[in-house]
Amino acid sequence: MTEKEFYSPSELATKLNIARKTVTKHTQARRIPGQVKIGGQWRYRVTDVEKALLRGSLLLPAG
Repeated sequence: MTEKEFYSPSELATKLNIARKTVTKHTQARRIPGQVKIGGQWRYRVTDVEKALLRGSLLLPAG
């Protein structure tokens, strides 16, 4: 089984239990670690997101 390398915006929203619109807002503000644009679509490196969650540095304000 292959580990997933990137989250889509919807997957990240589900993982963080926040609205997809909130992910978009924080992406535009460059607040999400590991964000990269692939083929014109934003993606988020799983390893970077997981590390930030473990450190407690991915605390996104609501809205």
